[in-house]
Amino acid sequence: MAIADEDTVLKLWQGLSYYTRARNLHYTAKYIVAHYNGEFPSDYNEIIKLKGIGEYTAAAISSTEGKKQFKQLSQPLINFKDPGDYNQAIMELGATICTPKNVLCNSCPLNQTCLAVKNMNISSLPVKVKNPKIKIRHFNFLVFDISDQYTILERRKDKDIWQNLFQFPLYESAYEIDYKEIIKTNTFNDLIGKCEYKLQIFNSKPIIHRLTHQHIYTNFWIIIIQSHLKGAVEWENISNFAVPTLIYNFIDKFKK
Repeated sequence: MAIADEDTVLKLWQGLSYYTRARNLHYTAKYIVAHYNGEFPSDYNEIIKLKGIGEYTAAAISSTEGKKQFKQLSQPLINFKDPGDYNQAIMELGATICTPKNVLCNSCPLNQTCLAVKNMNISSLPVKVKNPKIKIRHFNFLVFDISDQYTILERRKDKDIWQNLFQFPLYESAYEIDYKEIIKTNTFNDLIGKCEYKLQIFNSKPIIHRLTHQHIYTNFWIIIIQSHLKGAVEWENISNFAVPTLIYNFIDKFKK
């Protein structure tokens, strides 16, 4: 991985989402080769220096002794003739007694050793993580179909989703726009220049692509022209480029 270029790594990662992880993995592989002679460090203070590894992950990687300790504590609780009883009991405890609401501490067989009961913080547990506000975005991809042989791709450069992946030229709008509005944008006119074209929309309604913190409402605008444009790539070679899942799914449908 350390000797691979980033485009190769991103292409192999294509479809798995969370592309920052792929870039961090690639960077860290090169860092380990350069600074640790290709051997993954075993010390927490060295592991935490690696890009993409936080405190929790570094602790998990370097905590084999801790895992042994927890295993030793848990083993006496398990009946090895029928370990399923233990697993079922734990699930039943959470489903019927130690519930998020209306917890039945007086009936709990573990109330004498429960830290939540001892510290009187039952009502504050479990800690609820607030759901982040979903950001709505509107993407308009300009898909050039040049003589049915070529198209235009661009690389995403900004520190945003899909960084360094390839896409069709994009105009992001504040709301859903129509035919009359798309042809007035600088993005469209800078690309089309004085070429004659035929414009049509691929999807009858916006395609919604849902990410963890944002929903992308997408329209694919097909621009049919006969003039060759600078930087055009052949459709038959487009599979060589690492693209987001949203783009990959479109290409799969469009070129069938």
